[in-house]
Amino acid sequence: MEKLADGSFIVRIDSVEYRALSADKIRELQQLKIEAERDAKIVEAQATELEAQRKIAELQTERADLKDKIAASAIEDLSRARQDANRWLLLFQSERELRKEGEQFIPRSSGSKWNKFFSLLDHPALQFGFKAAIPIWTAVKCQ
Repeated sequence: MEKLADGSFIVRIDSVEYRALSADKIRELQQLKIEAERDAKIVEAQATELEAQRKIAELQTERADLKDKIAASAIEDLSRARQDANRWLLLFQSERELRKEGEQFIPRSSGSKWNKFFSLLDHPALQFGFKAAIPIWTAVKCQ
């Protein structure tokens, strides 16, 4: 049996050496073991939390990427809508010009009785009269 500087002993039993510790040393080791287990649990919890934060960061990155894609798509849609609007405006203007050019080919004789008759039929008041009188006459006739 030998005594070491830290207060522990080395004991030989059947030519196998064992180290014997004092009660204070054992309590200290037990306290260190408890602290080590607690620290291991804390490290494990921190690792889990770190993994969760990493996943959150990945999801936020994906979300930001999706928002960027949506914004880019909206910008593309807006530019296409502007192009379509310009195309429709040009079509409208060209159609209007063609109609104005085509009006010169419509015969207009101001002295004709038929022309005056047809002009009278085109008058808005007379058109309204036709549209209102026919349903009223049909309703009265059906009663």
